Amino acid sequence: LVEAVGAILIYLPTTSPDLNPIEEMFRTYKASLRRRLIANVEVAHMHAMASVTPAMARKFFSHLKGAIRNVKLLEDEKEKNKKIW
Repeated sequence: LVEAVGAILIYLPTTSPDLNPIEEMFRTYKASLRRRLIANVEVAHMHAMASVTPAMARKFFSHLKGAIRNVKLLEDEKEKNKKIW
């Protein structure tokens, strides 16, 4: 199904924060929550959720594209080195 729409499926290591955009969202959310932690936790939570804008989310994913490109380059380099030896 993924390939049918022209997308690719990339399996990530179990712990790969650099390749997981949600980690950047959580980092932004938690930083905002710490700044706004007041008596009313619900209000602080709503402000922290609003601190992650759609533009930021796009940035998180564009960062992911660069990281995936770097991983592919490293894999290509490893494969090339195998052929040499």
